[in-house]
Amino acid sequence: MFIRSKLRHQNPVIVLLIVILAILGLTNVFSTTFVQGQGVSPDFWDQVIFWILGAFIYLVVSTLDTRMFQELKIQIALFVIILVGLIAVLFVGDVVNGTRRWLSLGAFTLQPSEFAKLVIITFTASVFTTNRQIILTHLKKLSRKKEKVRKSLMLSLRENWRVLLNILIVIISVFLTWKQPSLGNAIIMFSIWGLMLMSFVPRPRQVYSGILVVLIGLNLSMQIVNFSGIYNGFDLSFAGIDLGLAAVSLILVLIIGKFARIKPLILVIALVCGVLLANMASFGWAHLLSPYQQSRITAYLNPESDPLGSYWQVEQSKIAIASGQILGKGFLQGTQSSTGLLPFPQTDFAYAAFTEQFGLVGSMFMLGTYYLLIITILKAGDIQKENFGRALCTGVAIMFALNIIINVGMNLGLMPVTGVPLPLISYGGSSVFVNLIGLGLVQMVYSQPQIKTKSR
Repeated sequence: MFIRSKLRHQNPVIVLLIVILAILGLTNVFSTTFVQGQGVSPDFWDQVIFWILGAFIYLVVSTLDTRMFQELKIQIALFVIILVGLIAVLFVGDVVNGTRRWLSLGAFTLQPSEFAKLVIITFTASVFTTNRQIILTHLKKLSRKKEKVRKSLMLSLRENWRVLLNILIVIISVFLTWKQPSLGNAIIMFSIWGLMLMSFVPRPRQVYSGILVVLIGLNLSMQIVNFSGIYNGFDLSFAGIDLGLAAVSLILVLIIGKFARIKPLILVIALVCGVLLANMASFGWAHLLSPYQQSRITAYLNPESDPLGSYWQVEQSKIAIASGQILGKGFLQGTQSSTGLLPFPQTDFAYAAFTEQFGLVGSMFMLGTYYLLIITILKAGDIQKENFGRALCTGVAIMFALNIIINVGMNLGLMPVTGVPLPLISYGGSSVFVNLIGLGLVQMVYSQPQIKTKSR
């Protein structure tokens, strides 16, 4: 189970980048929670404890045998633990800002939805690499004209019940997270799973082309991009459809189909899905999103609709970022973050608080550190002889990238305000633990002796 020698064979670059992010994160938490005349904030010492515990967990995880996470019983046991947490948080979780996302465990609070991301990564990596050859075989069978689709599909389902279990786990995790409500984390969970699946596809060009056709169908329905401005007053609409846009869309779809060698039926299905996507979005807005989530999105699309809420938060974030200029105002010199004008400077808006103090140079250094970390994680996966290790590293890299993009995008006003933390920079035990466990999994894979496992 534990391989002590793995501690001596860790990737030194990842270790160095973790230390750098620890220094940056603790510095930011200290400065954003420091109150003149009151000494060091208890939140800072809490974050130090989180880092100490997280580092210990990281070391333990990095010494585990990779094959342990390929065992189905281990994966199910981990999911059951997370499932209990996700259900418990809906009934006995702490209410913070109108949402139930945290479970109190004595002196600590944990956010089960953060840990669910890791379960999705490990389970998906295990399922779609263990059964990769079987899945690809049946995909080829389904593509043959002479093959009876129904018979092949049923055979595929019987042999790939783990795939169905993986899909079920993702659906349950996303649904329970959305009910908290935590739309940001729910989207990240589903995106991690979807992007990992795309990395398993033998012909990614067809996948990307199919997504492009879906977007063309969506635009055909919503007419976000149209040609009404060049018609010179001539009406080219019929039954509410812009015939010019329809013609151009059809030509683009045919070109994409020819380029990517996608069958006409698949093109039609993708185009119809895109057209229906607008109606599905409308239904989801009216019946699935809570008023809290609707207000966040409305404030993003129409900032003036919530001048003292999300709009205020984003505006203060932009002011903080802009006021940092090139070199920043200096440590503990941030006006927006230290006077309370910038909300949640140690968590949601940690990027804005950091940039205000250390400027564009500090911001680029932080983002550059993240970039090197993600690239190093992907390279650690590329050198693996086993697909599982490669898939696991890909999932962790995706998790980091999505969290960074969403948090920084939110701080810049490019995305709706969500409760997604900045990895290893924002205050919070769950975020620190999950990200360090993820990096521990990468080190576990990197230092794993290349022992060929038995195929299942």
